[in-house]
Amino acid sequence: MKNGLIISACLLLFACAKQNHKELFNTFFEPYIDLVSGQDPNQRIQPFLDGMSLYNAGEFEKAISAIEVYSTANPDMAAPYFYMGICYMAIGKSAKGELMFDHLDNIEPNNFIDQSEWYTALCLLWSGQKDRCRVDLEKILSQNTHAYHGKATELLEAMDGNGI
Repeated sequence: MKNGLIISACLLLFACAKQNHKELFNTFFEPYIDLVSGQDPNQRIQPFLDGMSLYNAGEFEKAISAIEVYSTANPDMAAPYFYMGICYMAIGKSAKGELMFDHLDNIEPNNFIDQSEWYTALCLLWSGQKDRCRVDLEKILSQNTHAYHGKATELLEAMDGNGI
């Protein structure tokens, strides 16, 4: 009985422990689903498919190199920049990830608007730019149909609860 109480108390303390901004990032960050690999392979898209295979295997640094080959040859395509941004985030280089998402603002069509807004907010959280992160999250919350409306609400509540 006594051991059960001690374990319960430890679990409660762990659950209530404050998280810093990087711990919150790790709680909310997850790589985006692969929407590319189902495409028919051809010589033009093969470097991107190779990169996405590495992405799916969690080999994000190698994925960046492969996807970059495709993005260099296809600078007006949004998907490579988006997935490179996710890769950079996954290896702890959120500033570079944010640059990839910023690049998407200059590409038409950009089918990753909601996603890049969410991941940009997470990049800002990782780097400790809490005020800019809050501004981005509030922007997401101002759009009731935003794909990450619920996640943005949860993250803001977590930030408030952790004094961030």
